Amino acid sequence: MVAVADKPTLLRFERGQDVRSHDTDRGSIWVWRLSPSVYVSSVRGHMDRGMAQLIIDVAEPLYKNGPVSGFHDWFGMIGYDTSSRVDLTSWVMRHREATRLFIGLRSKLVAMGVSVANLALGDVIKTCSSTSSLENALEQALRE
Repeated sequence: MVAVADKPTLLRFERGQDVRSHDTDRGSIWVWRLSPSVYVSSVRGHMDRGMAQLIIDVAEPLYKNGPVSGFHDWFGMIGYDTSSRVDLTSWVMRHREATRLFIGLRSKLVAMGVSVANLALGDVIKTCSSTSSLENALEQALRE
């Protein structure tokens, strides 16, 4: 289980809109909306299919407002179930013309999965190698 001290850095952007979290014995996820067109996720440990579905559940309603930007603090993600990558890629594929994704990551395994997904999606994902670069992109999206 992920320690409470491992609370996501991007949570400082939380504005009380549909904040959801889920813990398993292998990992933890937080997902929340920041505006009618921006959502954030933060994963620590291992992402499973239920965590991917939580991202979809929070973000899907935003598409009724137009283009959506997703910011993913996955710096603490060390692995994932293949089904979670497949589900997220299939979901984004249905919205790819209206989607911008920014994913912060460190794990080489997670980076490989994101790279494969980005090829299928037509390059809608920008990866960030530092929390500050992910936060800067998020701050810019919130100004737009």
